Amino acid sequence: MGIEIRNLSHIYNPKTEIETVALNDVSFTFKDRFFTAIVGETGSGKTTLVQHLNGLIYPDKGEVKIDDYVLTSNKRKNKKVLLKIRKEVGFLFQFSEYQLFESEVIKDVMFAPLNFKYSEEEARKLAIEALKKVGLNEDIYCKNPLDLSGGEKRRAALAGIIAAKPKYLILDEPTSGLDQKGKDDLYKLLLELYNDGINILIVTHDMDTVLKICDDVILMSNGSIVKHCDTLEFFKDKQIENYGIKIPKIFEFCNEFDKNFSNIRCLDDFIKELKNHAK
Repeated sequence: MGIEIRNLSHIYNPKTEIETVALNDVSFTFKDRFFTAIVGETGSGKTTLVQHLNGLIYPDKGEVKIDDYVLTSNKRKNKKVLLKIRKEVGFLFQFSEYQLFESEVIKDVMFAPLNFKYSEEEARKLAIEALKKVGLNEDIYCKNPLDLSGGEKRRAALAGIIAAKPKYLILDEPTSGLDQKGKDDLYKLLLELYNDGINILIVTHDMDTVLKICDDVILMSNGSIVKHCDTLEFFKDKQIENYGIKIPKIFEFCNEFDKNFSNIRCLDDFIKELKNHAK
């Protein structure tokens, strides 16, 4: 059970002048419970990799195993398991507001449960639970999604995913465009979802987010995985700067300030530690 990637390769525009190897013989197994970040420079293969995990694109070579379901280069066989895989793996796109399409928020959030064969009554119940989970009040349920604010649209899109009760949740650049309060609200929500049993995978360039909430990090470069380790261990390795990774300033400062502060993940943690040392 879980997610296993075996010898996965993917090429865009094969046998043309603009042929691009996006993934090159990638193999990786996610542990039973994970809150993981995938990082790397633009074009390193991050998004291509995660798009394979719920069948948005198919392998050219190799396979992706999601629990008991397998995706390969065989499109006919893939179609037989695609709905089951997408039930297991929810995907929130970078511009998640474009995932909203129904005339009312409640209908939009009900869409996935209905698509996965829940009854209308069950789908409405799941949708309301999900909307409450993401902090959207009842007064917006009958609104057109296009009338929501940017932050509300993102939360509504996320509600539409978690309403289907996925086992795995993938988010592509989830903090893009958010102010600090928006990020903090998202952190809190993702940690709640993780504690509810959902495994989380984040594709991001936001190293502050990685440091604050992720347990481990996968670093990609040129279509391959070059490093995978615990988050704190990851940022202690200066070699990651060779791959365009900027070490969070709070992490650098704390490690230079005092070795006792080497496990600090955010400014709030640093302040708490200072107060503890002052006692």
